[in-house]
Amino acid sequence: MLHTVVTNDMTRLIVHYTPDVAPLMPLLTDCQTFEFEGETFISCDWTAANCGVLYSKLTEYVRGPAFDGPHFTGRFTPRPEQRLTVDLFTQNRRFYCFNGLGTGKTASAIWAAEYLRAIGVVRRVLIVSTLSTLKQVWERELQNVCPHRSRVIVRGTRDERAKRIASGADYTIINHDGVKSTFDALMKGNFDLVILDEATVYRNDTTERSKATRQLCENKWCWALTATPRPRSSMDAWGLGRLVNPSKLPKSKIAFQSATMVQVNDFVWVDRPNAMDIVLQVLNPSIRIKTEDCVSLPETSYLDFEVPLTKAQADARKQIIDQFVYTLNQTPGQTVSITNASDVRNKVLQAAEGVVKIGDDEFDQLDYSTSLDVLVNMIEQAEGKVLVFANFRGTVRRLVADLGKEFGPDAVAMAIGGQGSGRDTEIDRFSNHPACRILVATPKTMAHGLNLTMVNVTIWFGVTSDAETYEQANARMRRPGQTRRMIVIHLLRCPEDHASLKVCQGRVDYQNDLLDMVGEYTRGHY
Repeated sequence: MLHTVVTNDMTRLIVHYTPDVAPLMPLLTDCQTFEFEGETFISCDWTAANCGVLYSKLTEYVRGPAFDGPHFTGRFTPRPEQRLTVDLFTQNRRFYCFNGLGTGKTASAIWAAEYLRAIGVVRRVLIVSTLSTLKQVWERELQNVCPHRSRVIVRGTRDERAKRIASGADYTIINHDGVKSTFDALMKGNFDLVILDEATVYRNDTTERSKATRQLCENKWCWALTATPRPRSSMDAWGLGRLVNPSKLPKSKIAFQSATMVQVNDFVWVDRPNAMDIVLQVLNPSIRIKTEDCVSLPETSYLDFEVPLTKAQADARKQIIDQFVYTLNQTPGQTVSITNASDVRNKVLQAAEGVVKIGDDEFDQLDYSTSLDVLVNMIEQAEGKVLVFANFRGTVRRLVADLGKEFGPDAVAMAIGGQGSGRDTEIDRFSNHPACRILVATPKTMAHGLNLTMVNVTIWFGVTSDAETYEQANARMRRPGQTRRMIVIHLLRCPEDHASLKVCQGRVDYQNDLLDMVGEYTRGHY
C-alpha cells in the first residue's frame, strides 16, 4: 500500500519513495525528492491531477482536494461514497464510474464538474444520456445541485437544436442519438467535459452513434457512467474502451477478441477463463461502489412461476417451430411467413405473451387466459403498487385493457415510449395517485433513471435475455427510500422463456463478478 501524507498547509503531497513510484516522477508537477531519517520521500503539488497519476498508474487512491470543499452546493449533503466518487472523477480526465443504482452517480458527476469549473479547468459541460432521463434525471438533479448554473436540453427542429447548443449554457443535455444529428453544432460548442450516462449503448464501436461520440470526445475530459458495463460478453468492453481510454486496448479488435474469447463454432464465442482480468485492465481507471455497501435496503426475493400455455398458444408455438408459418387467430386463413430461426424464437415468445406481431405495430391476439389469471391473482395479493413488464407493445396495450376491466381503468397506467409519448404523465399518475396501483410497461422504457420505491413487486409477464435491461428495470424499486421486502416474479410458459431467463441470469452473474473485482480497489476508502 502506498504511504502518503498532505502537509499542514494543504499544498504538498508527500509520497514514500518506492520502485513503483520512481517512474512516475516526470508526470508529477513540481516533483522533488528529499531524505528524512534515512528514508527517501517524494514531494509534489497536492492537486487532483497528481493524485490521479497515482490512481491511474498504480491503482492507489490518494485523497485529493476535491474530497472536501465549497463545490458541494445544492440541497443535499454528499455521502462519503459520493465524496470519493467526486474525488476520483476530478483526478482522471478519462474515467469509468460503475457505481450501483441509487448510489448518487448523477449528483457526484455534477459536483465533480463544479470543482473543475472552480479551478478553471472546465467551462462548458455536455451531458449525453437516454431520452427518458434528460428531464426526469439530469435537469432535475442540476436544479438540486447547482440551481445557479444555466442549463439547456437539446430538442426541437435542427435549427432550434443548433441554437440551444450555441447558447453558451453551462450544462447542455442531449440524448445519445442526438449527437450524430447535431454533430457539427456540438463540435463548435467548445465543450471541455463530456459526461456519457448509460454508456453501455456504446458497446458496439461500429455504429454511427459510437463513431460520432468518439470523435466528439477527443481531447476532452470524458467520464462514462453505467452500472452494467458488460451486459452481454467481454467484447462489450472493446466499445467502451475505444470511447473512453483507447490507450488501454490492444492494437486490434481481433486481438482483443482472441485474448478474451474462444470460438466454439461458426456462430458462437464464449469467454476465456482469464477474460475478466483482461476486461478489468481495459476498463480502467474506474470506480465501483455497490448499492448495498452504502444504502441499507430490504432483501429481494426472486420467484419463478410455471404457467401452462393455452391451447391456442401451444398450437401457435408448434406451427411456428414446425412449419415456419403463423396462422392468424383473429383472421382465420391468413398466414404470416417466418424467414429464419431468430424470427421463429421471437414469434414463439410473442405467442407466449398472447400476441404475435404481424406488421408495424400490428398484433394478432391469442387466448392467454392462463397467464392473465395468474397475473391478476399476484396483483391482488400484492401489498402495494405493482410494476408489470412485457416485451412487446401489443402485450402492454392488451394487458392495460384487460387489467383495467379487472381493477378499473384508473388503477392501471401504461408506459411504452420515451419522452413526449405520454410516458412521464402516466408515470406521474402511477407515482402520485393512490388509486393507480399497476404500471404496465416495456422494460426498456423503464430501464433508466426512475425512482419507483412505492413499488415492491415487479412481475415479468415476459422475460428478457438482455442483462442490462433486466438489471436496470428491476432496480426501479430497489432504490434509497425503499422500506419493504421486494419480490421479482418471472412467468415462465415454455422452453424459450426458460432459455431467455437462463441466458440473462448467466450474463448478470458474470457482470457482478467483474464489478466486484473493480470494487476491491476502492472498498474501504469511504
